[in-house]
Amino acid sequence: IHAVVLESMGDVFVAGGDLKQLAKLPFDEEGADQVLRLGQLIASIERCDVPVIAAVQGAVMGGGCELLVTCDLVVMEQTASMRFVHAKMGLAPAWGGITRLLERVGRLAAAELLLLAEPIAAARALELGLCNRVVAAGQASAAALQLAAHMHSLPRSSLVAIKRGLREVLDQRRGGALDAEQQLFRAVWGSEAHRGVMGAFGGRDT
Repeated sequence: IHAVVLESMGDVFVAGGDLKQLAKLPFDEEGADQVLRLGQLIASIERCDVPVIAAVQGAVMGGGCELLVTCDLVVMEQTASMRFVHAKMGLAPAWGGITRLLERVGRLAAAELLLLAEPIAAARALELGLCNRVVAAGQASAAALQLAAHMHSLPRSSLVAIKRGLREVLDQRRGGALDAEQQLFRAVWGSEAHRGVMGAFGGRDT
C-alpha cells in the first residue's frame, strides 16, 4: 500500500460526533473522557505509515473538520464546504483541531474559522490552504485515486520516510499543544452553554 483514500457517499463527508449519542453522555469528567478517546482514531491518520488523501464530496462539520486537517492531501469538490461548528455547540475542539488548523492556515484565518463558526466553500478552503485541489462535482474520488496512483509509481520507502518526517517535525513543534487543547475542552464540557445546546438533541438540561 502506497496511499490511502478516504471518501464518503452522500451530502456529508464527515459530520463529527453523533449529536444524539453525545447528548446521552453525562456532563462530567467521564463524558469528556469518552469524547476525547474518539480523537485517538483521528490521530491514527497522522500515525499511518503512508499518505492519507481525503476525497471530499459533501459538507464537513465539527469533528469532521478536525479529521480533515489530519489528512496529508485533500481534494474537495466545488460544491463541498467546511464548518468548524464547535462555538455553536458551546464547546472547543477536542481532537487537536486548533493545533492542526493553526499549522495549516495561521493565526488570523484559524481565529476566523473557529470564532465565527460559519461555513466556507471549497474555493475559500483552497485559498486558505485547507485543501490541495478543487474539482468539479462528482470528481473528488477519481482525482484522489489519481493522486494515489501517482504515489504508487514512487518508492514506498521514500513516501514512508517523508510522511514520518512530516509527523515528527510537527510533533516537536507542537510541544504540549494537543494536551492543552484537551484541557480547554474539559473546561467547557458540561457548561451551561453546552448543556443548553445538547438539551435540544435529547440530552439532559439541568
